[in-house]
Amino acid sequence: MTHSKRAFIAGILLTFSAMVSHASVGTTVGNFLKDDRGGRIGAYGGAGTAFYGDLAAASANPAGLAGLHRYEMVLEKDDLILDISENYAAIGGPWRDRYGWSLAFTGINYGQTLKTSLSDPSGVTGQTFSGDDFSVTAGLGKRFGWRGNLSIGAAVKWYRLEIDSFNSSGAALDLGLQWRPRGRRKFLPFQIGLSVLNIGPDAQFRNVKEPIPTTLRLGAAYFNEIMSAPYEISLDVVGGEGEDAHVRVGGGILLFDILSLRLGYDGGQEIQQGITGGLGMSWKDLSVDYAYIPYGSFGSRSKLSLKYNFGKEKSGREPDFMLTDNIRFSKTKDPAPVIVPPIQDDRPILVVVAPKETPVTPDYSVKPIVGVAYIVPAVQENKEVWSEAFMRIISIEGLRFGTKGDADLLIDMSNVYQEDTGKWSGIVFLKSSKPELPKAFVLDPSAQDATIAAVRISDWLSEQLVGN
Repeated sequence: MTHSKRAFIAGILLTFSAMVSHASVGTTVGNFLKDDRGGRIGAYGGAGTAFYGDLAAASANPAGLAGLHRYEMVLEKDDLILDISENYAAIGGPWRDRYGWSLAFTGINYGQTLKTSLSDPSGVTGQTFSGDDFSVTAGLGKRFGWRGNLSIGAAVKWYRLEIDSFNSSGAALDLGLQWRPRGRRKFLPFQIGLSVLNIGPDAQFRNVKEPIPTTLRLGAAYFNEIMSAPYEISLDVVGGEGEDAHVRVGGGILLFDILSLRLGYDGGQEIQQGITGGLGMSWKDLSVDYAYIPYGSFGSRSKLSLKYNFGKEKSGREPDFMLTDNIRFSKTKDPAPVIVPPIQDDRPILVVVAPKETPVTPDYSVKPIVGVAYIVPAVQENKEVWSEAFMRIISIEGLRFGTKGDADLLIDMSNVYQEDTGKWSGIVFLKSSKPELPKAFVLDPSAQDATIAAVRISDWLSEQLVGN
């Protein structure tokens, strides 16, 4: 890790610790503004600041919006203790190459409460009052860096609070960032997130001002597999206006590519030792998540969320090159031209260093570099995985590309295909010009989506090509 990266991480930790140490603990209004959305985070005790590409998780960190690959719609029913209920609806998706956006509505109803007064302290009259709060939020996230591993996000929300004959309305701002460290040849399997939520002025009820729950969050998430079953662990430190700093942690595992089992702990919840749990089920583009949060003698809280993905999937990160017909403009500072394989035809594509505003005519007479590799062009059946894998393969250190006739390594993904279930299967071949049997990689078990398949393929190729 470089000195600048260490300084960057140290700066985040120092800033967060300083903000938490100065945060006041007291009464706040509009506490629904800091609620976590989605059954996934709810089952993890509210730990989700580092989750990336999850529309509901944008409630904990808007930077995660930058990771949306497809359009998403989320509906949630949240039954709290007593007769309090909360509803949430959101829609979002990718925009251009590095952006993600969202629009969300949250509403909470506090039910009926017996009205008492100085003249009627016991509520003999039987009169009741109710309360309703709601908010509308618009968020935007963007990825930065050559490999897109740094994301920032912001969300603006407008809220209205109402109880009996008193009401207040105002605006607040959420800010967040996420960073995924990268090793020598690939991303490391964890993510770091930082967010500050509900930044805004106090809410005013007639002549009385009350603070809104400004919340500070620092989190990390780890993703991996055990016996081909993906699992994740999430850890958050949360504090701010109206609550002491505390730890939230959760973990879950995906079984049979359908069922997710989850367990969590919320250090800010003393009742029932803060234990939470839940499960999730997914099928094609539809997923259902449930979280159960016990409150002892007060009852329990249940979150049920429904998510639907739709539309064409976009790449998880921006390509390292911009493509215009058969000209590629390199973003690197290396002035040496490089030949890369064609995408649709037999002509090689010349990578040149030039600004986007200055078109350069490609010179097809440039000879490919000695010791090059060639990737078999995409076909209709594997186009989605091919595009994702290609952008990862070209970043493998020391690997160069050229035409098929001059290459001494051939990467063939033409036998990768999408099943009727939406998963990806098939075989990838790595062939050498030397008289030896080709190496093969089988997508077994099938990959849940194109991104996962591309990551597994590029990781295997990276391991095989080291030393070639």
